[in-house]
Amino acid sequence: MTDRPGVVITGVSGRMGRMLIEEIGSHPGLRLVAALERPGHEWIGQDLGEAMGHQPMDVAVHDDPLEAFRTAEMILDFTSPQATVSYAAIAAQARAVHVIGTTGLDDSQKQKIHEAAAEIGIDGPRQRHRCAARPAGATQEVRRGRHTELRRAGGARQGRSKLRI
Repeated sequence: MTDRPGVVITGVSGRMGRMLIEEIGSHPGLRLVAALERPGHEWIGQDLGEAMGHQPMDVAVHDDPLEAFRTAEMILDFTSPQATVSYAAIAAQARAVHVIGTTGLDDSQKQKIHEAAAEIGIDGPRQRHRCAARPAGATQEVRRGRHTELRRAGGARQGRSKLRI
């Protein structure tokens, strides 16, 4: 058992998924516990490191979100809008923080995500920072117009429009 929060990355074979794998792997405060890919993908059932052509990582690639989210405290989601909506309900049931980077969500999909969060008592994005436990040194997203800033705990600015974990 570890005090580092367990992270699941969805869409691990994609550009953002691969970048997130490297970021999580180098972050001392987080641990990658599972990877998720769409059903039928060639990586399913393989060790993530081996699937990527690297050393084994002891992290399995799943196609079942229930299995992948089982030990996670945080889900990093950069997939399709349809997948994100389905993951939102499962992440809410698992009481895991669901970090959504998916683009192209329409209003009805955003509403479904909000409803999934509301079912367990999270009142949408306004309360996200109060409901989600963050590890020491974690970042918080601050939106201003079209730009996004990430701030470290304590308010130190990390940068604009750049993902940092």
